[in-house]
Amino acid sequence: PVELRYGVLHGGVFRYRGYNDGAEGEEAMEDAPGESAWEILTRNVARLAEQGESNLIFVKAKHESRRGAELLTGRLRLPAAEHAIAALRRREPTRSRDALIETLGSGAAFHNADMSPEERAIVEQAFHAGEVRVMVSTSTLAAGMNLPARNVFLSAEKWRYDQRLGIPWKTPLLRAEYENMSGRAGRYGAGHAFGRSILIATTPFDQETLWRRYVEGDREAVEPRLAGDPLENHVLRLAASRCCRTSEELLDFLENTLSGRWVWAENYPLDEIAFKIRAAINRCADAGAIQVNPEGGLDATPFGMAAAARGVSIATARELAHWIGASETRDWMDLDLLFAAASVPDARLVQVSLSAREYERADYPGVIKRVTRDEPLAADVPMNRIRNCTLQPFFDEVRAIKIALFLNEWIAQAPVRDIEERYHTMLGQILAAADQISWIIDATAAIAAALGARGEFTDRIRTLAERTQRGLYEEMLPAARSGAPGLDRNALLRLYAHGLCDAAAIAAAPQAALAQWMPAETARALRMWARREQSAASPEPPETPPAARIPALIVDDAAPGEALVDGARVPLQEKQYRMIRVLAANPGVCVPYDCIYKAVWGDAIVEDNQMHFQKRKLAAAIAAVSPRRDGAIKTIPKRGFMLDMPPEEVMIKPLTVVHAA
Repeated sequence: PVELRYGVLHGGVFRYRGYNDGAEGEEAMEDAPGESAWEILTRNVARLAEQGESNLIFVKAKHESRRGAELLTGRLRLPAAEHAIAALRRREPTRSRDALIETLGSGAAFHNADMSPEERAIVEQAFHAGEVRVMVSTSTLAAGMNLPARNVFLSAEKWRYDQRLGIPWKTPLLRAEYENMSGRAGRYGAGHAFGRSILIATTPFDQETLWRRYVEGDREAVEPRLAGDPLENHVLRLAASRCCRTSEELLDFLENTLSGRWVWAENYPLDEIAFKIRAAINRCADAGAIQVNPEGGLDATPFGMAAAARGVSIATARELAHWIGASETRDWMDLDLLFAAASVPDARLVQVSLSAREYERADYPGVIKRVTRDEPLAADVPMNRIRNCTLQPFFDEVRAIKIALFLNEWIAQAPVRDIEERYHTMLGQILAAADQISWIIDATAAIAAALGARGEFTDRIRTLAERTQRGLYEEMLPAARSGAPGLDRNALLRLYAHGLCDAAAIAAAPQAALAQWMPAETARALRMWARREQSAASPEPPETPPAARIPALIVDDAAPGEALVDGARVPLQEKQYRMIRVLAANPGVCVPYDCIYKAVWGDAIVEDNQMHFQKRKLAAAIAAVSPRRDGAIKTIPKRGFMLDMPPEEVMIKPLTVVHAA
């Protein structure tokens, strides 16, 4: 019931056609003779916004949305969006948050995938409430935005990423995309008599071209996706779900899809379609994802079931299986699997920016080589292929290295602003990468279990998947799983910084202390969780009488490749032995980072995160043989590590040298 006027603005005249009635008309608007399309847009947006009308501007790139909002702030005379600014100030500092606070001071905002979901929600709510009258957004988010506006201004171009060439290129908007974005104006219930969808032309030729294509043009035909995707992935999912149990059932099912009716039936005879399906079945069988039984039935293997259940492609599953086979019996860093996951076909994160200058000068391959300098080079895994290569990796390989490096800092609880500055990225890109890579790592755990890998190996992968999703150390995951409403990463980092890493510490913390770092409701829910965890914990076993007590930890310099924990042998690498040696010499006392560094590495120079990496490997080795000692090595934030054992439970046996007579 609300009319939408869609058309082209040129020479100060908006020529439009009514979407409902088809009637054509003209409306006088602002002009800027000889100026750019952006100047024409700015003048009209400023006038319409000052009249109280809401304006949504779609641009083709994320940096254009941010820069556009910043440029408009110098031209708008609108009240500041005080509620939105206050809500953003309560969020963790990010580059987007700080830029938004500036633009909101003039009643304008931007909206793109570089922002966190919380930041986008804040500006969307402000736009709905009328506190923000000008929003500059990327066109890629148009499909997911519910932002009714009086006026929509559009760019007729967009960026499209070509998977075959690996590069983005400009292309005109589709007619269907234009209609979708235009539909944000003329919404029922928004209180407007009509809405406007405005394209801007700077020449008569552009005006005529835009009018013919977007006002008078036809909508493009629907293109089925199935015909262009690798068929073996769909065959595996149909077989794994037991939807199709034979090749005949597959043929019948696929023939009746949109691709089968619109593409295959028009271009191929029936026997060629059957051949395509048999070839896809053979590719699944060659990959070990499907077995063809003697009766001709199709059964997904455990490997195939894991790939189908996690939704990864066969190509990705095979690369993950190769990494599993090369890694189950070796010692590997978190960074190793992060990079392997970022390198598979399903992890093409084109939304993570990598400029040509960054590709040439940031030296991410050099960084990953320095961080992993002490790691063995023998395993055939993606990280070692990069480390053994003296040539500059391809563009997508460098992007994968960048993603692995910043996620490695993300799971080490580095502040978001530090990651953004160090890796020229934004929080939205970090979150997108964390979502995608955690999914790939979770699929790795499922495939490892299907292939019969050891439980502790699979558990470590699964834990890394959750850490990647949340951006936390392992010891903070129980609190993150508490379900306390509003408990975000920023609050969890503050808990960690104050030593509140487990249920016992959180339960003992005063309510007022917790409320400094999170909403009061969140603090109450978190304390309730901590108390439930404490009450559910099994009681400690009675202490052994002092006379019968033997040391819980024995470090013997005559056996530097191991330690004894509760009587069990803990195999240790050289650096881990040196670390437990210096901690065991000071039980119950915080050993400063510089003392640990000197004892473990001497005068060698290594990355700071190597110390935490070796500490986590040492703690995991101890917990593997004595689960009740999990957490025996504690991190004292900003100070050092502490062996949480009383002195009477720790013994060091110095090396005794016997000299010949």
